[in-house]
Amino acid sequence: MASNEWSDIKPLLQKQTPSRLLSVIGELYRFSEDNKHFLNTRFSSGLQPSDRLIPYKKRIKEALDSDALEAKIQLQPARRAISDYTKASKDEEGTIELMLYYMETASKVTCEYGDMWEGFYDSIISMGNRLAEKLEKRQDSTLREELQDRFQRLLRQSEGIGWGYHDYMMEFYERLYG
Repeated sequence: MASNEWSDIKPLLQKQTPSRLLSVIGELYRFSEDNKHFLNTRFSSGLQPSDRLIPYKKRIKEALDSDALEAKIQLQPARRAISDYTKASKDEEGTIELMLYYMETASKVTCEYGDMWEGFYDSIISMGNRLAEKLEKRQDSTLREELQDRFQRLLRQSEGIGWGYHDYMMEFYERLYG
């Protein structure tokens, strides 16, 4: 019977030589783009933080902004890109940047293509709530100041959009910049 749990695999891995483990990691790296992104993010200390975000921003953009809606907007893959980055890097500022990028990209989509469905806006709002919580927890006024222009742009873009989106954006901005 095949093992499906980490607890089953871990003792087997502990018995392997470092060179065998390195070989397996190499195979995993070549196996999927997600694995490549994870390992590059986790072990890319030589890269600038903004460079580590590039593949994750690409995934967000591809999932949300699919050229005039020719392909379906996919909220979950965009959100998963943020989660994957967070797990791979433990870089909170990078995660905050991706969360804001998600909100900006989604806002751009609704501005370009018109009103979306309620769940679309709910997703932006829940991301905004998570982002606000992270910023409040950090209590980093310098970071907030650096992001303020982008939040103001989001607020302006939300004017005239339905589903209570603009009301939320006003509350969100007030929450952060009172």
